[in-house]
Amino acid sequence: MAVATLAFELAGAFLLAAGMLWKYGNLKKSTPGVVLAVFIAWYFSLCIVTVLPNDVSATFYRQCLSDSQPVSTTAAPLNSTDSPADFPEIPNNDPSSLCIKPVSYVDGTVIPRLYRVVYWTTQLFTWLLIPFLSAYVQAGEFSVLAKAKTALIDNAIYYGIYVLIIIVLLIYALAAGLFQDQGASALKQMAIQAANTWGLFLLVLLLGYGLVELPRSYWHRSSIQHQLEWEYFSLAKVTEDKHEATEELNLILIEVKKASKGVPFGHVLRKHVNTILKKCPPAFQEEVAREEAQNGPNEDLMPSERTLIRLHKKLNKALQRENRTQTQFKLFLQRALYSEDVIKNRLSADRTWKCNYSTDDNTWLPASFKWWWRCIFRSHVMKALSILFALFSAMVIWSECTFSLQNPTLSIFAILVRHWASVKNYFNLELFCFITIAYLCLCAYWTLFQIKLFNIYYIAPNHHTDDYSLLFIGMFLCRLTPPLCLNFLCLIHMDSGVTDGAELVDVAYTDLSGHLSLISDRFFIYFPILIVLLCTGTYFKLGTRCLSSIGFAQFLQSDELTTDLMEEGKAFVNREKRRIERETKKDERNYNERGTTSSSAHNESFSSANWDRVNENYKLYNDSGDDQWDSGEKGSSSSSRPNRSLFDDV
Repeated sequence: MAVATLAFELAGAFLLAAGMLWKYGNLKKSTPGVVLAVFIAWYFSLCIVTVLPNDVSATFYRQCLSDSQPVSTTAAPLNSTDSPADFPEIPNNDPSSLCIKPVSYVDGTVIPRLYRVVYWTTQLFTWLLIPFLSAYVQAGEFSVLAKAKTALIDNAIYYGIYVLIIIVLLIYALAAGLFQDQGASALKQMAIQAANTWGLFLLVLLLGYGLVELPRSYWHRSSIQHQLEWEYFSLAKVTEDKHEATEELNLILIEVKKASKGVPFGHVLRKHVNTILKKCPPAFQEEVAREEAQNGPNEDLMPSERTLIRLHKKLNKALQRENRTQTQFKLFLQRALYSEDVIKNRLSADRTWKCNYSTDDNTWLPASFKWWWRCIFRSHVMKALSILFALFSAMVIWSECTFSLQNPTLSIFAILVRHWASVKNYFNLELFCFITIAYLCLCAYWTLFQIKLFNIYYIAPNHHTDDYSLLFIGMFLCRLTPPLCLNFLCLIHMDSGVTDGAELVDVAYTDLSGHLSLISDRFFIYFPILIVLLCTGTYFKLGTRCLSSIGFAQFLQSDELTTDLMEEGKAFVNREKRRIERETKKDERNYNERGTTSSSAHNESFSSANWDRVNENYKLYNDSGDDQWDSGEKGSSSSSRPNRSLFDDV
């Protein structure tokens, strides 16, 4: 049963990592090595989170065995360096009935070995392999070896900093005489604590935002009117991004056309030009082939290999950005149409769902069920989740501020965990530990997925996240998970660095990753203060207001710029609704001309097939034609638009 429980947890982490990678990544177009590296980074990070509750319950069981040892029995003293395999077992004649073995308890060496493999693999990925792959996927070279060479050169400074840090740690260890007392393990512990310190700094920033913004986001989702206003605002912002992406791509395509004209067929560089052309839109490829057939090559425009490499790199970025903004525009447009349909259906007297302009993928559900869920129940469910998350966030903030106090114990999580351990209710203990650490991960990782750093790093659903952004997420998951788990152990008083003076058995995880107290004795003072300050700033939207004051568009309902963008987004939606109405009337007229009676077919104004046809012929609402691949002209761009934001609520 214990092995099955562990296998179930690891399988759950596997499915979650695979589902996230499927939702955000494009498995068909991504490099196989990148997909594998990202999956391992995500999966191994989640493995630590799912196995840690088992480790906690097993530790309480071993603690019970240790406490119930006969007085006459001589055993080696327990300390922080004892491995779980060295913990004493109760002889048969001892009162083992006092200690109930958890259902999930496995052999004492299984979890430590699993931790060892997972932990050091994630550290290898986050500090060495993923930075190399990030530079590799951004390289514009045309061969694997050339890309690998460029990646190594780009990471020379990155790796040089590591070497410098190692040298400094060696000098410090030699000066402090650590090698005389602990040997080479002292250097390993110093490296682990340095990584934990950096991870804790990131964790403070992400938790300070997520603990407040996550409950608030669900509260806003409960209001369909607020949701519609935000979709109008986001639609206007992504429209500007789409204009800029299309304009940038058109300029790069002009350079590609010049490079293709300058390299004749049979030239050594022609294969590189063909590689670049294959990534261009089909209409553009046909235009280039037609012009080259008519005019022939122009050797005055002959590019160098370095020029083609830079052009290839720029084209890859531009295509990814243009594709992402096109998809985001359609996504926000569909969401806005859906929200308007919800508002209209709430006034329906027959309480059945009717699609006016939005699509309806769940056609198999009864119309009455969809009406009750979308118009009534969903709002209440979102409010309930928001209140639940807010209460959990308050518990986390309170426990973060009080986990260093042992007498009396004020941490809510420590009190509950100790209670269930005392009554030997390991199922509730593990369930509560899993929910707690899952919520901490949700707040931290949700914040990480919300950050949009210009056009360098951007997480977009529906398979539109580029390889670099996927690697970025994988790298930070590997860096954040170990300190997040240590912070969780502090909240429940399972870190011996927090419980000074208490003779407690260490969890197997701290035997590997160390204790937070080794970082600094003042950590327990600064960490809660920073959490509270960041949560307070997030609650009052200080960062959002500062960004808005310097010209970055932020969703503030009292802001004039926000109102203007909402009106602009609403105009886009109204224009699309008129387009849908024209398409629908045209279809009805064609059916009537063919003698087809379709008077009852207008119950659903816009079907999924119509939407697909409109999307195929869809162009952004600009008369300058900057969405046409074969125009080669620079499109218009509104210079009065606000700048992009570091934090975008998409």
